[in-house]
Amino acid sequence: MAKTTDTNYLTSAEKSLLSDLLKVRAATALSFEIETDRIGEADLQDKLEKLADKGYIKVNKQKNYEIFTPTWKTRWLRVNGIL
Repeated sequence: MAKTTDTNYLTSAEKSLLSDLLKVRAATALSFEIETDRIGEADLQDKLEKLADKGYIKVNKQKNYEIFTPTWKTRWLRVNGIL
């Protein structure tokens, strides 16, 4: 299988993260980790930020934390059966 250079290509792990985020709707990295039973998952914050860079997650920055929420792109994936 050829590698893609498309920066918006989603791995199965990224799809899983997005699917879980749709279930919780909005969360800080810590609450997302707890609510989705991903306790101890390495680099979870970085993974969420990478998806934000791709436009699938919106990040609302507060004083001491960031809240991650799905964007229309993520909802489109759910509606079309990709997630």
